[in-house]
Amino acid sequence: MVPSTVHFSGRAWLGRYERRIVRFDFRTNEGKDIRFFAFPEKCVMLAHRPWPDSIAPYTEWYVHLVDVCELSRNPSVWRVEDRQIDIIIEENLRTYRIIDLGDFGEAIKAGQIGAEDADRLLTATQTFLDEYLHGGGRFPPKEISDWLCDTPRPELVTANDA
Repeated sequence: MVPSTVHFSGRAWLGRYERRIVRFDFRTNEGKDIRFFAFPEKCVMLAHRPWPDSIAPYTEWYVHLVDVCELSRNPSVWRVEDRQIDIIIEENLRTYRIIDLGDFGEAIKAGQIGAEDADRLLTATQTFLDEYLHGGGRFPPKEISDWLCDTPRPELVTANDA
């Protein structure tokens, strides 16, 4: 396990890099704490979250298509950039919705995402669906099972630590 700094959503968070996964805890603008699991090689970041609030009768998984870049190894620093495509996986772990494709198309039209990146991200989306959801029973990834029971504890990294 390598202590890390993770830059996401305009802030730097204390994280860990282990088993080829960057994990970190995040606090939303509404004050909800979420644990993220970013898979750099797969262009996905998973979040297990209560829906619609912390007293909800069920939870769902939220999957972001992302770019995860290692900025430095010593100290370990990562940047996670959301790339518009999201997948919501409902409680039964078989039903899912792909959302924000319109935003993805707008980013392509605006030149924020080039053709090669669009192809890579769409391929990553299809690969994720094929590997974990089609046919059932392989989600969530077993690599993160040890970390699902811990309570998220987001910790911002100060400017001196980043």
